[in-house]
Amino acid sequence: MGKSRLATEGLEVARSQGLPSAWGVATQTAAAIPFGALAHLLPNRIPAAPDRENVLRVVADAMVEGMGSRRFVLGVDDAHLLDDHSAALIHHVSLTNRAFVLLTVRTGTLAPDAVTSLWKDQICERLEVLPLSREETVALLELAVNSQVDGTSSHRLWQLTAGNPLYLREVVRGVVESGRFRQEDGLWRLVGDLGPSVRLSEVLSSRLAGLDAVERETLELVALGEALEVEILDSLAPPIATKRLVERGLVEALTLRDRAMVRTSHPLYGEMIRADIPSVRAAAAFESLAQELEQIEDPGSDDLLRITAWRLAAGTGGTPSQLLRAASLALGVFDYALAERASRAAAQQGSFEARQLLAAALMGQGKFEEADEALVALVAATPDHAGRGRAVLMRAENLFWNLGQEHASDSLLSAAEDQIADPAVRLELQAARAQQLLLTGRVQLAVATALPLLDRPHLTDRALMAALGAAGESLAYLGHPVQASKLLDRHMTRVTAALPGFALGPIAVLTYRTLVALFAGRLIEGARFALERHEEAVGGPQSWIAGYTAGILGLLLRAQGRIRSAARYFREAAVLLGDADIGGQRHAFMAEMAGSLALDGDCATAESVLRDADAARLPAHRLTESWVLLPRIWITACRGEVSTAISEALNVADWARSLGFASQEAIALHDIVRLGEPRRGAERLSELALTCDGELIPAFARHANALVSRDSPAVERESHAFEEMGAYLLAAEAAAEASRLYRDKSV
Repeated sequence: MGKSRLATEGLEVARSQGLPSAWGVATQTAAAIPFGALAHLLPNRIPAAPDRENVLRVVADAMVEGMGSRRFVLGVDDAHLLDDHSAALIHHVSLTNRAFVLLTVRTGTLAPDAVTSLWKDQICERLEVLPLSREETVALLELAVNSQVDGTSSHRLWQLTAGNPLYLREVVRGVVESGRFRQEDGLWRLVGDLGPSVRLSEVLSSRLAGLDAVERETLELVALGEALEVEILDSLAPPIATKRLVERGLVEALTLRDRAMVRTSHPLYGEMIRADIPSVRAAAAFESLAQELEQIEDPGSDDLLRITAWRLAAGTGGTPSQLLRAASLALGVFDYALAERASRAAAQQGSFEARQLLAAALMGQGKFEEADEALVALVAATPDHAGRGRAVLMRAENLFWNLGQEHASDSLLSAAEDQIADPAVRLELQAARAQQLLLTGRVQLAVATALPLLDRPHLTDRALMAALGAAGESLAYLGHPVQASKLLDRHMTRVTAALPGFALGPIAVLTYRTLVALFAGRLIEGARFALERHEEAVGGPQSWIAGYTAGILGLLLRAQGRIRSAARYFREAAVLLGDADIGGQRHAFMAEMAGSLALDGDCATAESVLRDADAARLPAHRLTESWVLLPRIWITACRGEVSTAISEALNVADWARSLGFASQEAIALHDIVRLGEPRRGAERLSELALTCDGELIPAFARHANALVSRDSPAVERESHAFEEMGAYLLAAEAAAEASRLYRDKSV
């Protein structure tokens, strides 16, 4: 593994020492040179009755003389395949000190003694070439395609190839040729299933050659069930077959959840084996695996998901209660496809819970219209008040968040509040209304509606998360991010306990903490937290979650002034949310991407992206307008129309003030300061600094007033203050301003 990288590194070392390369002159491949053939190659140099030592000496001398007086590189790929005589020749040449010997040996193979003695006797240095890390895989991928690759796709490719550069090259070649890896809006991404190409399958087939029928069937069970409990495998296949597969390096043992388990030793082996299993045999195997797993002691939720997935693959399904439980668990881990299959199978019995789970699974996959149809039927068919209330709530949220139908959603919620007597459901409806007040820009009313709910009895976890988000995020927009942070801290114990049963809870917490970080000036902490959540999301099953976390991370990076990195993550968000724009945030992230491009000087692309952002807008989501209006200022400035940009910033500040968006108003006013007109923003920023909390807005006001008074030390102090917050671009700008003021005073 990684032989080509080792060879490249070795040759670079040789070149740095001015050594000519004999790679391809002496021993291009590991094709063994038979001992007798040496006499044919050098007929005039070999004695009539040669012994082994004489032949090696003559051949080695000839190779050395042929390269002149300089030291040369002798490279051998797959040196473990050399015969003993060829290996001895390489060893002999290395002892002359005239050759820089570079050998590659595959991990887990036996090499001739003459080769192994090279590093055992410290004649050569042994370097262990490890698989590529995920970061190295991303770098190699983007170098190969000369463009950005989305995080979810690069993670999938890294997982599938396990960091093997050869496998990575062949998999990428295969998916490019098949059209499953393509560029969309400047971002390369995978579309559809992955698997080895024909060329790679031929390479992998050599590792599987020679298996007998029992070994093949055992390997198929491992591939279908991986990772698979040893206890289950031993009940379905002879343990000796498993032992032989381990010895051949096709299967490896591991411990998961305190269980002894096995899996294929490389993910691609499993992919290829599963693709070759006839469907009838696979169905029978899945049924056997499910039956055996049901006998495991202390089954967990993961076991139920596996049993259900296997039975659905076998065509046997399961009991309605098993299917319902599995569908609920699948929603909790964002496996919406499995949740849909399980809930559809359970919904044949006509249960309310199954149909509700089916609607949730459809929404999770971006099938918003289909989900609405299912929910309309569910509301009409549910006589129970509490059940109908929750069905109405789901439909109202889908209409508002995903379809942008504000008035239809509001009418549903109003009618339900009048009809539903259940106090817990009524609180959920009221919390949902508070969330919608926030998103429609009525943040003061959202706080007034949501805060009292947090102290009510009968408050469900769902109502808690909705009301807390509405109140806290509204406080952040109103210029009180520290109050919002304290509110979250006050309820964090219950939030933490509720998260496992609330699939989108981590996303809600991320949004909340991001707004606090942005408006309180806690950018370093916020960016670190957002990066952690994004790293988790790219390894998950839903690309839209990775897209949303990418956009959130982009907001924090843009605030830090890491403009190109921000644009990268906004681009990823825009593409991934194109599949399922749950929550309608694609519009805002695309606009922020346009603003980042403008700050980087790419005006034309910025304007094009902004036009696309406007096309993605959901009219109900007026709160996101602030995230669209602010980037327009910098797109105008990018065109060189600074005075117009200042006028636009003043208009944005007035608009934000009319809605009570103190934090957004302050950002717009500080943009005016950055554009060279501190006097036009200083007074109002000073007023906001008196009423808002956090570090950011007071720093804006101090910066503006220091520029107005041309107080160079004060401007320099604000540069340091911005730097401590993590607002590095603002810090650099303030440092440059301070430098100019110092210079002007010295003239």
